[in-house]
Parts: sequence; structure tokens; C-alpha cells
Amino acid sequence: MAKVDRTKEIIFNAAMKLFGDTGVEQLSVSDLAQAAGVSRGTIYNNLDHPGIRFDDITPALTRDLEDLIAQSFKDIESPADRIAIVIKTVIKRAHREPVWADFVKRYVLVDMELQGFWSNVPADEVRRGQEMGLFDYNVDKIPSITSVMGGSALIGMLYVRQGVKGWRDSGAEIAELVLRSLGMSKDEAHTHAQIELPEISNRIFSMAA
Repeated sequence: MAKVDRTKEIIFNAAMKLFGDTGVEQLSVSDLAQAAGVSRGTIYNNLDHPGIRFDDITPALTRDLEDLIAQSFKDIESPADRIAIVIKTVIKRAHREPVWADFVKRYVLVDMELQGFWSNVPADEVRRGQEMGLFDYNVDKIPSITSVMGGSALIGMLYVRQGVKGWRDSGAEIAELVLRSLGMSKDEAHTHAQIELPEISNRIFSMAA
């Protein structure tokens, strides 16, 4: 990861932790610089809008997750594989990035931006799988299906953060259950749920749209 991206990651994580700890709606440059362990100048040099509001961070977080998912989809065509990748990526990230996980756990039930993630790429893959004959469900149930996916992934994150399960086992088990709920056989769902996640090294952390 390039130095500028690593700096943005540090700032981004500091902002998430501050919002989670304080519950404020906006962070000052001084508070953010102190929490991130950088100078005020570094904040100005790395963010287009240094005075970060809570409403700025959740869209940035969603964009970053969508970018990570898009890179993980490379050369993967099966909607079933892609759904498993989404679920396992979210749960793996809870293991790798506890500050991110704790922020999501705290705000996902009240923030529409975080909830809306499941209505985009995951919902598109559910629709595509139905069109290809992989899944069997009523089209009008997609909002309920994606809600189940999001809720299941959240439970997987909690298991990982509490040390109940490792991210691999939790991710594979939840992906398998979700695929079975979409109408796949036990063997098919199990096979797709075992897909390996690629290592992504070129993520870009940015508060800019």
C-alpha cells in the first residue's frame, strides 16, 4: 500500500474510533490529528474536507467496501461465488480491522448508508442468480433476502470479534446457509461457500467522493 494510502487509512480509522467513542456529529481537525497521531497539516494534505462529519464517513466506508468487493470479484462470474465472497469479505474484515467492525456494529442498525450496501451489489447478484436458474425465490422478496444476508454477516462479525469462531469458519458457514436459503442444494451451497478470498493490496482510503 502506498504511503499516502496508509496515511489515509490511519486517519480514517481514527475518525471511526472517535465517532464510536464520542457519538459526536463532527470532528475537529485538532481532535482528529491527535487521535491519528499526525499533524494538522497531514490532515489537510490528505483530506479534501478536513472537518469530518459523521454523515461523511459512512458513504466513504461504503465506497471503500464496494471497492474491496469489486477487486475480489475479478475473474469470478458465478453469482453464488460472488455472494459467498461478499459475506466472507465482510466477516474477514471484522477480524483484520476491529475498529471498522466496532464502528459498523454500533451504527449499522441506525444508518441507512451502511444498510444500503446490501441493496446494491449483493442484491444484483441475487437477481442475476435467479435469472441464470441458480436460485429459487420470489422476486418481490429480494429486500428480505438481502436483510437476512446483512443480518447473518453481522452475526458472523460478532462471533469473530468475541472469539467464538474464526473468520474462515464463520464466513463459510454463513455463506452456505444463505445460499441454501436461496434454493441451492446442500452440496452446491457448500462448494460455493468454500471459495478462497484473494489478498487485496491496492485499496485506497479516501474521504472524497
